[in-house]
Amino acid sequence: MRLIDVFNKYGTDKGINGYTDAYESLFKRIRNEVKNVLEVGIGTVIPDVKWSMRVEGSRVPAHYLPGGSLRAWRDYFPSAKIYGVDIQPDTVLAEDRIVTAICDSLDVKSVTDVVGKWGVRFDVIIDDGNHYGESQLQTLKNLWKYLNDGDTTSLRMSCRGVLCYWV
Repeated sequence: MRLIDVFNKYGTDKGINGYTDAYESLFKRIRNEVKNVLEVGIGTVIPDVKWSMRVEGSRVPAHYLPGGSLRAWRDYFPSAKIYGVDIQPDTVLAEDRIVTAICDSLDVKSVTDVVGKWGVRFDVIIDDGNHYGESQLQTLKNLWKYLNDGDTTSLRMSCRGVLCYWV
């Protein structure tokens, strides 16, 4: 299974933006062992919201629905439960092996109230929320304790590539 094909199937921007090779190199060797994945930023389609997938000039296909990358991760990681958090109300969904919630990853109380109550340690955490460096570092700080020891978290840094943190 090629990750680019899964991303394209669900209309996510990850393949369009060129992250597939980096993600595949990180996750290919562990994809069958991963049990819990958290993605920050589910992909709103509310038109006037910053970071909306429906902004003018977007290359995201018309068939895109919020949670496209969550569905792609579910297909790519066959044994994993996929969790997603976002601040926009249209991103809440419940599907097989997918759990989502409204949560501001920049706010430690919000993270504790949502992610902490899930009681899950994550094998992979992907930050595809707010694309500002300071925000991504705050998200990392707030979520670090929910990452399993010895695993990888990858953060997309301001559309400049993938920065990996090895625990």
